[in-house]
Amino acid sequence: MLFTNLFLNGGFSTLGYDWYSHKSKSTSIYHDPLVRIFPRQAKCTYYETESSEKLEEIESLCLLPLNVHIAHIFLFLWVWYLQRYLYLFLDCCISSHRFDTKFYTVIVNFMTGKIMNLGYWFVLYTIARNIKSSDFVAVADELMQEHFNEDGTFKKSETIRNELGKQVEIEMNSI
Repeated sequence: MLFTNLFLNGGFSTLGYDWYSHKSKSTSIYHDPLVRIFPRQAKCTYYETESSEKLEEIESLCLLPLNVHIAHIFLFLWVWYLQRYLYLFLDCCISSHRFDTKFYTVIVNFMTGKIMNLGYWFVLYTIARNIKSSDFVAVADELMQEHFNEDGTFKKSETIRNELGKQVEIEMNSI
């Protein structure tokens, strides 16, 4: 959109809004933003050689009928860009909202001291900074399903029990 705006001397960024406000307020063709950016008439200069090989300059008014179609194509592009930017914005808002709500209960449990120590959170934070957010959400979902109940309380899984049992055996053997 930036390059299109530069190509049209700054007239593209507000083209759709200007066109809509013009159409809703006035029917005059003289102040139409599409005509201002894409003129339908222009001054043309022709050079003609006479029989004495003298170059004669002829000025006339040229009609540019293709600019009518080009103006509507750029208006369509403006609406398409707007739709794409709105979709991107809403997608970012929805995914960040979903991310916040999923981890709210985990963060509350961490603050109340019900789960994990700070080292585990540092590892999760480091992983989150080094992978895509969608991949981290998948990893966090698996961790939540493996280690937490539906209500957000810590559940004792078999892997944790086995590791605790191994650590107890090692400590008992060393005594």
